Parts: sequence; structure tokens; C-alpha cells
Amino acid sequence: MSCASGCIKYLLFIFNFLFALGGLAILICGILLQIAISDVKTATPEIPTSMPITVLIIVGAVIFIIAFFGCCGAIRESHCMIITFAVLLLTLLVIQVAVAAYAFVQFKGDDSKGKIEDLIHDMVNKYFDDKKYQDAVNAMQTFAQCCGYNSYRDYTNNDKNINGSIPYSCCDINEGKTCSVDQIKFHDGCRDKVYTLYKKFSNGLAGLAIGIAVVELIGIIFSFCLANSIRNVQRRGYKV
Repeated sequence: MSCASGCIKYLLFIFNFLFALGGLAILICGILLQIAISDVKTATPEIPTSMPITVLIIVGAVIFIIAFFGCCGAIRESHCMIITFAVLLLTLLVIQVAVAAYAFVQFKGDDSKGKIEDLIHDMVNKYFDDKKYQDAVNAMQTFAQCCGYNSYRDYTNNDKNINGSIPYSCCDINEGKTCSVDQIKFHDGCRDKVYTLYKKFSNGLAGLAIGIAVVELIGIIFSFCLANSIRNVQRRGYKV
């Protein structure tokens, strides 16, 4: 095998090793995010709040498995394994593009903003109806550092709020403690703050997806180059 082919072999191995670590990191981040929104998901099962995160977990797991397979193929210099790796990587790339297109159509611009605002409004209005809504709202308010849909008055003006209480998460205190108006720490409503966080998350996810796609494309090119080199050596009758 030529020096150039040897370089491609080790570059492909290093690429796959880093790719596997990246897939593992994506998987862990997805699991942590899934845990973070578990209360919101329980309160609003009809809203696909976890769909992008589920995709993130699946992609992370698949990337890790494919990258591990690629590492083995590069070290063993197996033409079959490397071609299989390249095809799997190409398939994953196509699926990611399809999912990205679907997500863009489903959660674009004003549509996503309206869905998020409706979700928050519904959760805040039902805060005094059921504990699952209380858990969801407190988790959301703690994470986004906000209070109510527009402000704390969404709670004090609620007809179902008999004693005029305010969620403890508005005051950033421990669960079970009483929160009064003069103790409120987060004065901004969740309508705008949650959507701002959503946009940051979406943009970060889009950037991550583009980065992964570029890396996958490089991996596919390296794989086919190495596989072609191995095949040429085999045809000439040399021992690889």
C-alpha cells in the first residue's frame, strides 16, 4: 500500500475515533435534555416537545455505532467493511437531510412561535388544575428564568387561585415554600423567554447538523478513496 493510502487509512481511523466521541457526546446531551423536559412532556403529551431531542438521541447512537464500525474497517484494511461503512454513512446523511427538511416544514417561523405560545398559555392557565401542570410549569420557569405567560399576574388573577399563591419557581426558592409578590425574582413572562431559548436551541441544532453533515461527507470521501486503494492493491496481487 502506498504512503498516500497509508495516510488515508490512519486519517480515516482518527476521523472515526473523533466521530465516535462526537456521537457519544450528542447521545449524552440528548438524554440530559430528555430528562430536563420530562415534566413538560408528561403534562402535554399531545405536543411533540421531545421529537427533536429523540432524533438527537437516535442520531448520536447511530453515529457512535457506525463510527466504531469504520474504525474496525480502517484498522483491518477490509474493503468490504469500509464500503459498508461508507454506504451506512451516506444513508445516515440522506436520512438527516430528510429529517431536517421535515423539521423545517413542521416548526418554521411563525408556526412554531404560535405553537409554543399556545402551549405555555395552556400550561399556565391549568397550573391550579393538576400537579402535573404545576411540575411542568415550575420546571419551565426554573429553566427559562421566567414567571407566568406575561407576568406573575397570570397566577394572582386566576379564578382557581383561591389564596393568591404564586409558583415557587417565580421566586427561585425550594419547592414547598411560600412565594410572595415581593419575593419574585423572575419578572419576565415565559412567552418571549421560552421562544428565545427555543430559537437559540434550534439554531444551535441546525449548526450542529450542518457540521455533522460536513464531517460525514469527508468520511465518505476518505472511505471510498481507501477502499479503492485496497482494491487496487488486491488486484495487483500484493498483500495488503
